[in-house]
Amino acid sequence: MRHPGLIAAICVGASVAMNPVLTAVYTSEPRALASVPTLAAHPLSLSRVALYSYTIGLIGANFSLPPSPYGLNFTKAVQKLNSIEVTPVINCGGSNAEANWKFADVWSRVFTAEAVNHGYSGYVMDMEISHESSSRTQLEFVQFLDTFAASLAVHNMTLQVITKYDFPKSEIVKSNIQSILSYNYVSEPATLGYIHELTVKYPSKSGVMLEPQTSWNGEQFFESVATQTPYSCKHLALWSDLAGVSSEFLAASAVWLRGNGTK
Repeated sequence: MRHPGLIAAICVGASVAMNPVLTAVYTSEPRALASVPTLAAHPLSLSRVALYSYTIGLIGANFSLPPSPYGLNFTKAVQKLNSIEVTPVINCGGSNAEANWKFADVWSRVFTAEAVNHGYSGYVMDMEISHESSSRTQLEFVQFLDTFAASLAVHNMTLQVITKYDFPKSEIVKSNIQSILSYNYVSEPATLGYIHELTVKYPSKSGVMLEPQTSWNGEQFFESVATQTPYSCKHLALWSDLAGVSSEFLAASAVWLRGNGTK
């Protein structure tokens, strides 16, 4: 789940397209379902939706998933719109995340089969691990992500990762990581320096998380995008249930997507 500090979403997959991506992140199925009429009225205002559907602890060689994940009714409702992709969130953080890396092949096989079964376009992984992780641990995390991403890419699916983790920039460049989304309110100088260097050198891999208010109109959407993406970032994510967001806001986001990330 969401925590203060550095939170980034890393999109991993086979595609390197520069098309803008806009994702709405949900934590509650009832609130997500309440937004479906809004999504139906503005089908071109989002690229994908991500609901926290899976909470995973320690796994083993016999790891499996229940037949009906949380949020399946929301998934089916969005899929009927035929315009917005579904990429559920897998929540697995702390020591569980690091302990599960040795089961990368099992994890990848199970979740890839799950995605195919339910018609997902990929996943978002929420894996909160320490900033102070060693260089060895950093590399292991990237290797785990690459294994999972490769499994999904076979089916033309993508992987996003929400984490409080500073990935080594050299590993980002060498990997299939497509984009990193960071919160705009991060205050640590080292973190800001890391994000700014990444956005300057690799703008196609950078993005930001926005928290739209229900009072926002279209101009406020573009003002926020202009403020939080000074380096031409192409990837945005919204922490909002969207049910109360204005039609003007969603019309503006559709213009942003249609305009290849510009007004």
